[in-house]
Amino acid sequence: MKIIHLTYERAVEMKNRAVAALLMLAMMFGGIYIGGRRSLGNRYDKVAGAFENGVLDDGYSIANDLEEIKAQAYNLCTIAKKFLPEDNAEIKAAENARAALMSAVGISDKYVKNYQLYEAVVALYADLKAEASFTGSQADMAKIAYGEIESRNDTIKNDGYNAAAKDFNDIRNGFPTAFIAALCGIKSAEYFS
Repeated sequence: MKIIHLTYERAVEMKNRAVAALLMLAMMFGGIYIGGRRSLGNRYDKVAGAFENGVLDDGYSIANDLEEIKAQAYNLCTIAKKFLPEDNAEIKAAENARAALMSAVGISDKYVKNYQLYEAVVALYADLKAEASFTGSQADMAKIAYGEIESRNDTIKNDGYNAAAKDFNDIRNGFPTAFIAALCGIKSAEYFS
């Protein structure tokens, strides 16, 4: 009888160890999930904020530059309508490209739409400059609008957002953070390219 009793105690002890081990594993994975989600999530939010508010959180951002580009493209189209025929293909192309940029979703999509708008604006401005009646203050205003679009696109090329996104992605895709990111559902940062 004593042998059976010792076996029963041993079985209870082993069961308790198994339950304790399972609880310890659950707590470890829970801690990894919560800590990883918080840490990587905060880093991801900082990168996403850099696109909207600037790398230094100072408002000098790609999003701000895109807003100014859209405004200046509108101004250029408005001026062009005074000098070019109503059915001018370049005006329509610039207006459509501007509308596409306004409805773009995602950072890489905004890059593509901005590039298309830039190409449309270059063609429109070339049409305007070829128009004989395109002189005076309207021509000066169009030159300013076009110059601002050029300037903002140059500024975007030197923005620190892509470097911040790369730094985040390097950390996110490293080991063991890639496992944690997959477990927590944290995606890579999009590049503006």
